[in-house]
Amino acid sequence: MGTWGVNLYDDDTAQDVKDEYVDLLRQGIENEEATKRMIERWDTDDVEEGPIFWITLANTQWEYGKLIDIVREKAIYYIESEVELERWKEDKELYDKRKEILNEVAKKLKTQNENPKKIRKYRIYKCPWNIGDVYAYKIKDNEEYKGKYIALIKIEEGDYWPHNICPVVYVYNKMFDEIPTIEAVKDIKYLPQFYKPSVYRGEYKDVLYRCLIGIENSTKKKIEEYIYIGNIEKYSFPKNEYKRGEEYLCSINRFEEYIISVYNKWKGIDYSN
Repeated sequence: MGTWGVNLYDDDTAQDVKDEYVDLLRQGIENEEATKRMIERWDTDDVEEGPIFWITLANTQWEYGKLIDIVREKAIYYIESEVELERWKEDKELYDKRKEILNEVAKKLKTQNENPKKIRKYRIYKCPWNIGDVYAYKIKDNEEYKGKYIALIKIEEGDYWPHNICPVVYVYNKMFDEIPTIEAVKDIKYLPQFYKPSVYRGEYKDVLYRCLIGIENSTKKKIEEYIYIGNIEKYSFPKNEYKRGEEYLCSINRFEEYIISVYNKWKGIDYSN
């Protein structure tokens, strides 16, 4: 746990508790459910982390006018019992400052917040593609491949800030002169992602093939540039794929540039998937 000052949010745990709780509210999760999830996720009985958790959560809930009784009671208990102050005892000046700050928090928690902060909920975007959908994209900016098409297939969904649901894809390792058909892509290998061929030193195992296309609300119209080809219900998985199923993240804004760069790196390499 990193601590850099005596103020309430001057350590990693307090910052994380505040950020996670507010994030849940911004997702549209009700306060009671958000509180329940926080309590389940954090080690609230830990000697150091527990007091900070309850005090921070109570203070944050108070700021937003959502303070729950049990959270208030836990926080006031840890403040008044001075359990949280144990870690400050080696420095009297810091100890006294921290104690003063926590006492002010306790006083505040016993009052009603007459001017609570407002929650600005996220506008969550969900890409409409289905699993197995195959799309083509026409190259627009690259002079070498301008007018050609790349094809990709959605294999799952991934989370992209601030919780937008975006496609995780395999990209087919071929440039097409025209919009390809489903039959035209079925036997084409998938393009490895991110790493250069030299990373594998000639042994192409545990290859990263998945790519998460990051789409923000401000860029969601760009998904309309992708042309639906059809759906492959029983698509294949690469035998030498990285087993953990992790993916490389690429913003939709630079997807064309990125894919062409990767395509050129792997051109002519027999990595068999």
